[in-house]
Amino acid sequence: MSRLELYFWDLFSVLQEIIDRITAPGKTALGKIQSLLYEATVGLLLDYQKKAMELVHITAASCYLQSVKALRQAAAVLFLVTLATVVFAVAVVIVPIAVILVCPWTAWQKAVGILAFGFLDMAAALFYLTALFSEERWMKMTRSQEIIDKIKNL
Repeated sequence: MSRLELYFWDLFSVLQEIIDRITAPGKTALGKIQSLLYEATVGLLLDYQKKAMELVHITAASCYLQSVKALRQAAAVLFLVTLATVVFAVAVVIVPIAVILVCPWTAWQKAVGILAFGFLDMAAALFYLTALFSEERWMKMTRSQEIIDKIKNL
């Protein structure tokens, strides 16, 4: 059978069931029609409710998977930032101080060398933070200028 034939067959069977219910003994014809309408309405409502709940479950599962993915990425970034901070601390602070301490310099020369490295480290950190938190950089990273241009062109 073709799809069209199956559709008409289903429609015919539904109409036949309606006619059988209306002609069955018992209630009046109007009462039977009201009963059929009530059953059809409740059936459609239950089907709609079932589909809506399935959609809610699918949406909730999707949100859960996206949050797990974001959490996994955040944990990886946190690990890499911690590792980079430790490596940076060792490379920039401890190694130069250790080199200065093992050099055959006087105590005064060692103190000046450690102060110079400390000043250099603090200046580099200040320069980096100033560059990182500049308004221009944040405007580029967030693409705020594009949004402002779009608003101006409206």
